[in-house]
Amino acid sequence: MGAARPYTRSRRHSARQRRLEDILNEVTVAPSGIELAHRLVDVIVDHLGENVVLLDLTGLAAFADYFVIATADNERQMGAIIEAVDESAREAGLRAHSEGAPDSGWVLVEVSGVVVHLFSLEQRVRYDLESLWSHAREVVRVQ
Repeated sequence: MGAARPYTRSRRHSARQRRLEDILNEVTVAPSGIELAHRLVDVIVDHLGENVVLLDLTGLAAFADYFVIATADNERQMGAIIEAVDESAREAGLRAHSEGAPDSGWVLVEVSGVVVHLFSLEQRVRYDLESLWSHAREVVRVQ
């Protein structure tokens, strides 16, 4: 039988390196702005949001890079979409910040530079954000 291999610095270093790699593999990497915006569009469409539009505001606004604008049929659906957007943000390691209430007909949800505007049909027509931001590039439109 051969002698046991001595514990050397290089073996200890490789064990540390493996632990570090394991830790880094567990860390959730947040999606980039456009990836996040597309993910939120998918979440809204999956929850039956209507007339979903993704606008690219990069270079046009300091407060946001993207707008996602969508219509919800009723307050209950709007609440479900808000919950789904919040859950998607948490899964990506991000926080969603909401303003407004479904009964007002307009809820704004901000997630890391992407601002989601959920409207009732009446409020969407009233505020007409697409016209207000007509100089923004339309990236996606889901009817």
